[in-house]
Order: sequence, then C-alpha cells, then structure tokens
Amino acid sequence: MTSGKRHIGAALSRLTAILLCLAVLCAGTVTAFARGDWQELVLMLTWTDSAGQTQMVQAEPMTDEGQQAFWACLPGGTPFAALSLEAYFEDGRSWSFVSPDGLPWQFMDTGSTAQDWAAIQIVAYDAGGNYQDSYTLYVSTQPMPQPAAAAPAEVTAVWSAEDGTVLNQQTVQVEAGGSYTFYAQDFDGYELTGGSEATVWVDENGNASQSVVYFTYTRHVAAPAEVTAVWSAEDGTVLNQQTVQVEAGGSYTFYAQDFDGYELTGGSEATVWVDENGNASQSVVYFTYRKVIAPAEVTATWRTADGESVFSQETYALNPGGSYSFEAREYDGFELASDAQVIVYVDENGIASPAAVEFLYRKAVPPATVTVTYAANDGTVFDSQSVQIAPNGSETFYANTYEGYELTGADT
Repeated sequence: MTSGKRHIGAALSRLTAILLCLAVLCAGTVTAFARGDWQELVLMLTWTDSAGQTQMVQAEPMTDEGQQAFWACLPGGTPFAALSLEAYFEDGRSWSFVSPDGLPWQFMDTGSTAQDWAAIQIVAYDAGGNYQDSYTLYVSTQPMPQPAAAAPAEVTAVWSAEDGTVLNQQTVQVEAGGSYTFYAQDFDGYELTGGSEATVWVDENGNASQSVVYFTYTRHVAAPAEVTAVWSAEDGTVLNQQTVQVEAGGSYTFYAQDFDGYELTGGSEATVWVDENGNASQSVVYFTYRKVIAPAEVTATWRTADGESVFSQETYALNPGGSYSFEAREYDGFELASDAQVIVYVDENGIASPAAVEFLYRKAVPPATVTVTYAANDGTVFDSQSVQIAPNGSETFYANTYEGYELTGADT
C-alpha cells in the first residue's frame, strides 16, 4: 500500500510543479538568474549508515536528458527511507527548494534507467516566495545511464555546373560530435562560382548542420587555339603554310600535300587536339620533304684500245647516294688492256664519278716458242728445252755444267 501512495504522491507532485510553473510564468515574476546555469545546483543526499556514520553523495547533472535532471548513485544497501536532501547554489542566491506539494520527498530506487515513477521533483523559490525553476532527481544504486552513441550522419557533397550537370559527387559518414570539410575541385572547362570549401558539423545526437553541400561551377568557354601547319623542304625552304582556328574541346587534322620535285619524308597526316581551356596539343605541325634527285646515267663501254671495235655499250640509271661496281668481260682473240673492275660513286645530288666507264682490249698475240740446246762440238746433245714467251716478254737462259766438258761460249 505504501508503494501505491508513493506513485500517487509522485504524480501529484509533478502536476503541482506544472501548475506552479504556469502560474509563475503568467505572473511574470521570474528573477534575472539564468536558467542555463542549472547544472551548478548542488543536490546533496545524506543518510546515516548502520554504523552510525553520516554518508553523503552529490547528484550529477544528466546532460543527455535535456530536462534539468540529476542522478545520484548510492551504495547498495542504502536506506532510501532515511535519505534527506539538501539543495543550494554556491553563488549565494537565497533560494529555497521544496517538493511541488510541500510534503517530504519519497525516495525510490529508479534502477538502471530514469523512471517517471521514481522521479523526485524539486521546485525553487526565491526569498520573496516567487517561483524560479524546477528540477528532477533520480536516485539509484546503479551508475548513471550513458546515452547511446548516435549513428554517424551521412553527408553528401555535389560538384555541379549551373545547368545541373553533376561533375562529381561524394558521400561521407561523419561521427556524432565531429565535423568534415569538403573542398572545391578543379574540372577542365569549368570555373568555381562560390566558396572553395564547406564544413559540416554533426552534433552529439548525430544531426548534421547540413546533409548536402553544393559547389557550383560555370562552364568556361575558352578562345579558339591558333594552329599552324608548315610544309617545308629539308633545307628549310617553305613549300606551303596554313593557320587555322580550332575551337576549345575540338580537333583538326592536317594532311601532307604534293609538290613537284619533292617527296614526303615523314607521316602523311597530323591531328591537333585542343582542350576545354583552349590549349592545343601542339601549336605548329611540320611536314618535311626532300628534293627528288634523278638517277645518274652512266654508260659503260667494252672496246678495243684503238677504238676500231666496240664489243658492248650499255647505259645504266644509278640512284643517288650509292656505289656501283662494273666488271670487265672476256672476248675471244682479245685481252684486257685496262683495269678489270671500275667502281662508280653517285652522290646525294645525283652526280656520278666517274661519269663513264670503259674497258679497253687489244688483240691477243700468241707467245713465241724458243728452244735451248746444250751440246758438245762433236754434235753430242746433252739437253734440249723449249719455252713459250709472251709478246713483249723475255726469258733468261743459263748454261749448264757437264762433267768432262767446258763451256766455250757465253754462260747466259
């Protein structure tokens, strides 16, 4: 039955406190003390333990409740019926603190959570009896419950153009009580129109100061790029030149051209790209040519030295920058009267050296047959030798020695 009375008493106390608050607010008699300093209120619970010793516990503010509530954690076995409460501010204000109905407080163990039926309502009056504030106290033998950690807040940053085109997007998780700073990014062809950074704060309850952050850009229209193509010879002679305007974000392809007397030495086309900022991949394109050099015409002649007979005559087209070998040939009844090989060099300008090739021949004369006899005065032949000697040639013979004989003439 006592418990039922306490429940009814607590409910009446809360009702009385509400009525008092309404009455005072309507009367406009609240003093100048700030309500934000409620955590400075000292609530001291006192009791006498089984050994006759006075024990005291000061209640702690419950910042997570948001209701100007306090929590007092008492040792196990504390006699709740013997508890007394002293309330005061240390700044010297002369306030009095009572229950809403003016009756003694009935203390009950609220357990591990703040229960309405165990709430102790405390009403404050100033020295003139004017209502000032009200507070709630929970008494338990268990520690103050800690607020559950709030879930991280999901915050999204969007980098977009003025026409709504999304250039990039990023979503992050920001812990309760933390903050996150997003920064503007660079995008080709776009310029930032607002701030370069934005910070989002998340309170202890996981509420973000803003859930979406926007960075806005305007499209940058760059001036066209000027690109020049030059068609030139290896010696620097400009055969043609052309300059074009290429729009930002575009491209242009140049092609090789034909020029009489010249041939292309490199690629036949070149493409230039221009980025969104108007920067060309290259500002000048070159096509290089070299002069077309005609082959050197070299005539090779195979003839007799006196010019009476021409065995063969041939004309060859020899490319510049090379060397070419010509060889003598054999003809019956004739023999070579000049070098057997001639090398012709043709330079880069098509000039041959020598400019003509001749192989000279003469009639072949049979060799003379000469016989040498080694004999005695009496006609005895010791030895005999025949030798062939080519025209315009010579041969030396030497006397031999024979036992019992002596040379009677020249020895060679």
